Amino acid sequence: MIKKEAQITLQAKIEADTVIQLKDGRLLFYYFREAYDIYVYNEKTFEKLFEINLDNLKYEIINKFEGNKEKNNNQLKNNIEGEEDDYTLLFNARRNKNSIKELDNGLVLIGRDKYLIELNLHKKNYDYNLAKLLDDDILEINQLSDKRIMVCTTKKIILFERKNEEYIFKEEYQHSCFWKLSEEVFSSNINLYFFSYELPNNRLLLNSLLIQNRHSGCLFGGMIEYSKSKIIFIDLKNFKIILSTEGFNGGAENIILENEIVIQSFEGLTIYDINSLEPIKVINCKKGLGYLYKFDKNHLIASSVRDEKNNLVIYKIENKDLVKQYVIRANLFKRIFPQKKKRMIGGCEFIFLLRDKRIMISYYEKIYLFEMIKE
Repeated sequence: MIKKEAQITLQAKIEADTVIQLKDGRLLFYYFREAYDIYVYNEKTFEKLFEINLDNLKYEIINKFEGNKEKNNNQLKNNIEGEEDDYTLLFNARRNKNSIKELDNGLVLIGRDKYLIELNLHKKNYDYNLAKLLDDDILEINQLSDKRIMVCTTKKIILFERKNEEYIFKEEYQHSCFWKLSEEVFSSNINLYFFSYELPNNRLLLNSLLIQNRHSGCLFGGMIEYSKSKIIFIDLKNFKIILSTEGFNGGAENIILENEIVIQSFEGLTIYDINSLEPIKVINCKKGLGYLYKFDKNHLIASSVRDEKNNLVIYKIENKDLVKQYVIRANLFKRIFPQKKKRMIGGCEFIFLLRDKRIMISYYEKIYLFEMIKE
C-alpha cells in the first residue's frame, strides 16, 4: 500500500454541513435542514463572495408575490410565540429540508417549505425569482438527465419542464406508502427527508430519512433525535419501486460510483452493482472502517480509525471488495480527527475533493484544505 504526505494550505471557519462545487468552480455551503445562510466562496482563495439568508429570502418572496407584508409578519410572529419551548422551536426550524441543486443552465434551484426558488448567482451578488409555489412542503428537488425538474413533496412527485423561464407542469405521481418509513411520518415530532440520485438505465435512488424527536427519559435531558432510513430504487419511466432495502436504524447514506453503489449505515456497508442493483459485498462495521465519502468516480476516502489512526485512507472496489489503495498522512490530522467518531447525515464532518485535487475537510464548522506533497 502506497503512503503519501499532505500539507495544509488553508484554514477557515464556515458554518455548514453540506457543500456543492458549482460549474464555475465556486463553492456553495449550507445546512441541509436549518434555514440559515447560504454562503458562496471563491474556490481558490476561499474569500466569501456573499451570503443569502434563507428566511429573509423566503419572506421577501412572500411579501413580493403574496402581498400584505403586515399580515405575513403578524402570522410569523404568532407562529413563533405559539411555540411550546426551545426544543420545539428548534425542531420546527429543522422541519423542512433545504434541497439545493445547480441546473444545467447554471441557475441554482432551492426547494424550501412550499417554495421553489430560482437563484441567479452573479460575481458578488445574486437575484432571485419564485419559480413555483406548491400546495405541499418540498422534500427534495432534482434535475433529471432529460432536463425535467423533479419535485418531491409530502404527498407526490411532480415533474416540470423549464421553458421560456417558466416551470410548466408535465405529470405527477402519488407517493407509494412503501416510500414512507411510518404512517405517522408527518406528526408533530416526526420529520421525513428525501435525497435523490439519478442512476444509469433510467433509474433513481431515493434515500428516505426519518428523524423523530423524543424525550431523553432524563428529567433535565431535553430531547434526543432518533433516525431511521431506507434506500429505494425507482423506475423513472413510471416511478414505481424496483426494490428497496430494509430500514437502517440511525440512518444510512449512499455513494454513487461509476460501477457501484455503496450504502453505509452504523452496522456496516453494502456494495451494490450499479447496473444489476444486486448486492455484491457486505462489510461489517467491526472491520474498523472510518466513515466513507466519495473521492472521485472510482475511489472512496475515509479517516482511518484503527491501525492507521489520524490518516486518510483511499479505497477502490476491486474484485467485488473494498481495497486500500494508499494512505495520506499529515501532522494536523491528529488535531482534526477524534479517537472515536461516527458521522451520518447532517453530522459534524465531511471530506470533499475539489476540482483542483485539494482535499477539503470540514469538522465542527472549521474548514481545512490539504494538498498532496509531490514526491
